[in-house]
Amino acid sequence: MGFFRIQDQFREDEGPDGKALENINKLISPAVMAFGLCVTQQKEIDELMLRLDGTKNKSKLGANAILGISRVQGCHADNKLQEFMILPTGASFFTEAMKICTEVYHPLKNVIKAKFGLDATTVGDEGGFAPNILEHKEALNLI
Repeated sequence: MGFFRIQDQFREDEGPDGKALENINKLISPAVMAFGLCVTQQKEIDELMLRLDGTKNKSKLGANAILGISRVQGCHADNKLQEFMILPTGASFFTEAMKICTEVYHPLKNVIKAKFGLDATTVGDEGGFAPNILEHKEALNLI
């Protein structure tokens, strides 16, 4: 299917987002698989999650669960490309996952600063960079 199983990496009771993981594992992931959706069908996955939730403020599934799965998070950046999330799928523990992410995040900041200038390294609401790039391939090359 191409859909990752987050429960293979972290236990549901690990950390403050246990409810988000539970909703991903028990509600969102089974629904995505039941509809035969692939990660390349992000628009359809987003629409499915909104139907599953059924609330105006995403209170049933929770924003952390929905945003964790969604790559299309609305237009809150000034550029066309929204976000890429790095996922430390090889980590066995939270501390190892944080180390992996940190080892990508800080060098990435330096690469973005060198290519786009200091202003491009300011972070958005979720803590991500928003350099002015238009293509997914360019974002992947930066990472």
